[in-house]
Amino acid sequence: MSNQIKSFTRPLVKDLREAIITALNTVESQYGITFTFNNIRFSDNSFSTKLEARVGTNSNEHAKAEWKQNSWAFGLSEHDFGKTFIHNDAGYTIVGIKPRSPKFPIIVMNHLDDKKYNMSVALIRNALYD
Repeated sequence: MSNQIKSFTRPLVKDLREAIITALNTVESQYGITFTFNNIRFSDNSFSTKLEARVGTNSNEHAKAEWKQNSWAFGLSEHDFGKTFIHNDAGYTIVGIKPRSPKFPIIVMNHLDDKKYNMSVALIRNALYD
């Protein structure tokens, strides 16, 4: 049986993503670096994603350093990283920032499902300071 891909589908891309992450984990361990593997965009015959590599293995420290560098530009304090808040009856923790994402630059972790979500600065300010 051949595993040759004829076209990309959502389930196939999901499986490929998991396989790529597994392969990258080996490279991370071998070289002491951390990869960030973003969303995949795909059509029937191609897919693309952004892959970023950083020195070191602690992704939380990378996120914290990026927060410290960029939070001021959104009117937030470097001390807001890691703070928790409630929104729509769910708890969230601030875990990062995407400075090039003007509408939803704040990355939060949902306490219920451990998934990351992007939120607006206004929502974060209201949750933390009101």
